[in-house]
Amino acid sequence: MTEERHANRGLPTSDLHGPEHDLQKRQRVLKIARNVLIGFGVLLFLGTLRVVIFHFMNESDLENRATQNNIMNVAVIQASDKSADAQLTLPSTVESYNESLLYARTQGYVKEWFKDIGMPIKKGDVLVKLETPEVDKQVEEAKSAFNLAEVAYQRWTKLRKEDAVSQQELDEKTAAYRQSRATLQRTKELLKFGAITAPFDGFVTRRNVNVGDLVNSGNGGTPQALFGVSQTRHLHLYVYIPQARSEAVKVGQEVKVFKPEAPDKIVTGKIARTAGAIDVATRTLQVDIEIPDEQQFLLPGAYVEVSLPLDSQGRMILPTNTLLFGSAGPQVAVVQGDQVLRKSVALGVDYGKSVEIIGGLEPSDQVIVNPIDSITNGQKVSIAPASKTEIAKPSGANPK
Repeated sequence: MTEERHANRGLPTSDLHGPEHDLQKRQRVLKIARNVLIGFGVLLFLGTLRVVIFHFMNESDLENRATQNNIMNVAVIQASDKSADAQLTLPSTVESYNESLLYARTQGYVKEWFKDIGMPIKKGDVLVKLETPEVDKQVEEAKSAFNLAEVAYQRWTKLRKEDAVSQQELDEKTAAYRQSRATLQRTKELLKFGAITAPFDGFVTRRNVNVGDLVNSGNGGTPQALFGVSQTRHLHLYVYIPQARSEAVKVGQEVKVFKPEAPDKIVTGKIARTAGAIDVATRTLQVDIEIPDEQQFLLPGAYVEVSLPLDSQGRMILPTNTLLFGSAGPQVAVVQGDQVLRKSVALGVDYGKSVEIIGGLEPSDQVIVNPIDSITNGQKVSIAPASKTEIAKPSGANPK
């Protein structure tokens, strides 16, 4: 008997399977299955925990991003009662002190013209010559009538000395003689109007004639004007100051004149005179500004903007791009901490690029520049770094 059979009490191994042995086997299988399930549950728990953690982390990140997206970056400006003097910007048109449209004094046809647009002229230069056949005939008729009246006057003068005619008859002949002489002189003067000359030094701005054109006498409308002439010197312009600022305008005061399309090219003009009275219809003061002769940038007829320095008198001034307009009236958006507060303000004088604030705003308020119309109270904002904004200065009017 082998040792194995002796350990098993002489029974073969195949006879050892029984209820006790099967129970142990099942317990081992259950233990292994339980361990597998526990391991699987731990893995499932760890995976679920990982998903939940990532979910909360993503949600927090999304909230942070949403919060930051709702924060608006804004540029601010501070209104101050110590701001620089305000600039009142007004539109105007450059004019010549002498500018004229030339018309024909007599009727005729254009024989020849000598000056075209842009050409310089001197006083007395002939611009155009006319053929005046009707006036020529009138001169011939007047000359014939004058010769006849002169002969009759001389004859009746001799007869009166001989007492052959009455004094009344001589007076009639004398009057007819003088009238014919005046008629002849008048028609000869009409011949001189066949040559149209320049009334002053300058240049030609308009030519409306061609050889052979029929020209009527008088100024029966713009199409009848033959030439337009203007001076190159002594340019000026008119601006109309609101009544509220009329007292600040002084004769001799310098102003800046520039074109809107070229705000960096500034011409310094000077106030030459004022009307001295407020226009009742517009409640404005007419001001005449002279432009220096040496400048070549501004031409007659050019549209310009005039910037007049006006004392702000300690009032707060803001650029117009800070204002909001709605049913509540004019408002501004100010930054308090990191939130927006809309304030209603009372406006004073409008300077064009800037406006005077006479109520509703404190000098320490930080006012948002270019606020959107939908900006609301309590909205989160952050102040973006920006360079200093000059409040009262018009575009391009940089001091020299």
